[in-house]
Amino acid sequence: MNIESIKSVLLTVLVLLSIFLTWRLWTYHPEYETIENTNNVVKEVSISNKKQLSSLITPTKIIFHHQDLHVGTTETTNIHSVMNQVRKWEISNIVNISSTINDGEYSSFMERAGHVEILYSDDLPMNIIRSFIQINDKDLKSISIDRIVIDVHLNNNEPGKVYLVSDEKQEIYEANVSRESISEFKQLFYDNSTSFTKYIAYRPSKSHTIYLPQSDTSINTIQYYTDFLDPEIFKEALFQDPTSVKKHPLTYGEEYTDGSRLLRVFSGKKYFQYINPVNTTENDGTETTELLKTSIDFVNDHGGWTDNYRFFRWNSNENMTLFRLYVNNLPVFNKSGLTEIQQIWGKNEIIRYQRPLLTLEIAIPSKQMDLPGGGEVIKRIESLQDFDPNLIGDITIGYELVEIPDKSNVVTLMPIWSFEYDGVWRKIEFVDATEGGNKRGME
Repeated sequence: MNIESIKSVLLTVLVLLSIFLTWRLWTYHPEYETIENTNNVVKEVSISNKKQLSSLITPTKIIFHHQDLHVGTTETTNIHSVMNQVRKWEISNIVNISSTINDGEYSSFMERAGHVEILYSDDLPMNIIRSFIQINDKDLKSISIDRIVIDVHLNNNEPGKVYLVSDEKQEIYEANVSRESISEFKQLFYDNSTSFTKYIAYRPSKSHTIYLPQSDTSINTIQYYTDFLDPEIFKEALFQDPTSVKKHPLTYGEEYTDGSRLLRVFSGKKYFQYINPVNTTENDGTETTELLKTSIDFVNDHGGWTDNYRFFRWNSNENMTLFRLYVNNLPVFNKSGLTEIQQIWGKNEIIRYQRPLLTLEIAIPSKQMDLPGGGEVIKRIESLQDFDPNLIGDITIGYELVEIPDKSNVVTLMPIWSFEYDGVWRKIEFVDATEGGNKRGME
């Protein structure tokens, strides 16, 4: 074959190769990943660290019932020690025994010698309880409880007994746990509990008991240097397209909007309210058993747990959850909402999200204050005009966050007694005649 023939063959091959590559280029379809349509408005913005559910939902107090004696603790270390032990248990064979307890026997059953009550701030769905306690039984979605009652007494060769209780619904579920678990719990905690704070049992109604410290309680006031989060961070997290958001100054603060959603910043950038008008008339989109977890995940998605916030209340009818600031395991109250993270959910989307921008930074313990004992607290509450004991929800020692007018970066946490009446939390004022009518504990 001569040179010219070889050139012709090579040219033909190159032409054919060029035609093939051109055809492949025209007919090629890259395999892109499918992008799902989602209504989730939270972007990958992290303001603070994420938190585990077990750190956001913890008991408020533990009460140990002895013969003619109630003692208890609200100390964080004590509560953690008890819960670390209970988490090791396997709870099974849950049976509803509510019908076996008469109305007049409910309180006496709870306070029976040998019983230990682990109390939460509100009813918790069983799917939440199961996230930090091993429960073997299935199909318990309809159950919600606000306390776990442990019986430290063992009968013959029967398993140990634990009771899952809803005080509001007057429901008691009996369950089994190993005898070894109960014996160890009794030795570690119950037998050593008599040195804890003495409590009195206040019964505003036959079926409702509130435990209050018997004697005066000494607590330090605390001053905090504060800081404020930049609302621009939340703009980036909460709007689907932050670049389309416009900022407008207002008399009460400022407002961010994309033409639909609103983020209103109030009172010197101390707190904000985010409003999503979609599905505002629907409140049945999120199952109540998932509402708490959905609320926790929502804040975790943008790292919004900036201080020690914990679950406090929820309302399944309104799809509302409330997380409150806690300091030294005590709830902190503020009339302007500077200690609350509140969410209201619609159909698969958040409707309203309100929270502080204020954060606590450096703590400075101040003077010690004495809060009156439970007996005086009860007298003060029952002396209120038109008092109805059936409207009492709870009574607790806590703090009131007080702003200092001439120091925008300093707040004071004042120890107070607070009580829930007809769904609203109120501060209890005391007048001490020996001090010329000063409000005791509130100077």
